[in-house]
Amino acid sequence: MLTPAKWKALRRESFGSRENLIFMNEEEIKISFNSNGGLIRALELRVSGDIKMAETIFENNHLPVRTELQDGDRYYFYLQPERESVVEKR
Repeated sequence: MLTPAKWKALRRESFGSRENLIFMNEEEIKISFNSNGGLIRALELRVSGDIKMAETIFENNHLPVRTELQDGDRYYFYLQPERESVVEKR
């Protein structure tokens, strides 16, 4: 979990592909969940290292994600809310 300042700095940094890392913006986490812990909006996750490892973790935990490849070598996963959570928000 990163503070907003570290999240922005990460965009400019180059991190190695040796480590398997999943990054989350601390402020985005706070506004992405309702009071019951349900995800109410897509949450951006940045992944470095073994992308297949990250995909396996999401699949094994039944977490719906959308994947994008940006900047040529950085993968971004967007954790998607379940339909019930979105309906509850309205």
